[in-house]
Amino acid sequence: MQMMKDCRCHNCGKLLAKIKGEKARIEIKCPRCKTINVK
Repeated sequence: MQMMKDCRCHNCGKLLAKIKGEKARIEIKCPRCKTINVK
């Protein structure tokens, strides 16, 4: 079974998403500090 990996904001550390799988590419804007995070 694959573990879910936390995707946190690089600026403030807020948990933005939980990702299953290594090949996922995600771009998400933090609602707290408005930083765009790419993973």
